[in-house]
Amino acid sequence: MSIRNLGQIVLTAVIAFGFAGTTFADDHEGGYPISVSDRPLTLDAGQMNAAAGLQIQENSDALNISVGYGVMENLTVNAKIAPLSLGLMGGEFGYGGEENDPSLGATYRFVDGDFEVAGNLTLDFPVEGNMNLAVGVPVAYHMDALRIGASVGVKLNGLDGDAMKTTIEVPVSIGYNVTGDMHVAVTTGLTKAALDDFGGSMAIPVGLGFVYTIADGDAPMVDIGAGFNIPNIDKTDVWAVGLSGNFHLWL
Repeated sequence: MSIRNLGQIVLTAVIAFGFAGTTFADDHEGGYPISVSDRPLTLDAGQMNAAAGLQIQENSDALNISVGYGVMENLTVNAKIAPLSLGLMGGEFGYGGEENDPSLGATYRFVDGDFEVAGNLTLDFPVEGNMNLAVGVPVAYHMDALRIGASVGVKLNGLDGDAMKTTIEVPVSIGYNVTGDMHVAVTTGLTKAALDDFGGSMAIPVGLGFVYTIADGDAPMVDIGAGFNIPNIDKTDVWAVGLSGNFHLWL
């Protein structure tokens, strides 16, 4: 399947979601914003989300299942519990591996309002190999339907090994809610930049994503997403498409 055909599938799905949209209130009954542009860096206290995301690349695929919980207003804990390879693109079915392993993390928001600042910590538990630790400082700026997000992160790869490697991650996103329940975002940034070979190892991704939110009364709020991504603009023949579902529950 060519990149063009995959792009057409994603675009068709997005258009279908857009025309199926219904205008909802600004907030769900749980008090959490329906508009993705208005959402804070942390979940509300007592809020839980369960997310599943499928990503397909030219020679690999991954299905990730994760959960998050708002311990209190400014503190969210999360875990990736099922990082799976399905073998759809020629590989084998498996659990973890290839930089996609189980993880446990937490995010604490220090500054709220239109401009938010938080800190997060994530620990990977590889099925094979050594543990990885990531520390980041995400920020978000909200202005009406616009949301600009970024994060500066340092990842210690092989934390408990003999040859630890340090990399820098700087994801950036610019999103806009076209309607109350339809969000579109452009993503880019800097990934996999090793401190000992910064220029030679870094990659600059670029992507386009869409999220359609379904929210109706007391029912759980659901985000349905689709996107297309080029992991490194220097290698445009390598691509990825993704589909995701995110369920928000209030306990």
